[in-house]
Amino acid sequence: MGKIKVEVCAGTFCTMMGSMDIAAAIDSLGDLEESGIRCDLDVIMVPCLENCEAGALSPVVRINGETFFRAETETVMAKLLELAKNCPDSTDNNTQEQAGH
Repeated sequence: MGKIKVEVCAGTFCTMMGSMDIAAAIDSLGDLEESGIRCDLDVIMVPCLENCEAGALSPVVRINGETFFRAETETVMAKLLELAKNCPDSTDNNTQEQAGH
């Protein structure tokens, strides 16, 4: 099963600019497997990522290493659903590799 790692900044500026709203929206996704999506969602609230330029780029969210500045809930959710739909399933990968040989 694949994995999506999401880091949501919980620093002061990001919190003031809506990072907790983004985290709540992500939590509302619940269990992706119930939707037929076979991907683990690892959401971590992290201390200040020190990327926000004193709040000018807040809130900051990092998804699988890609940083989103001035992140909006809709953008983050769209990215997560896109990644989840294309999430590699370890069983499917092994089957494809064996079929190719």
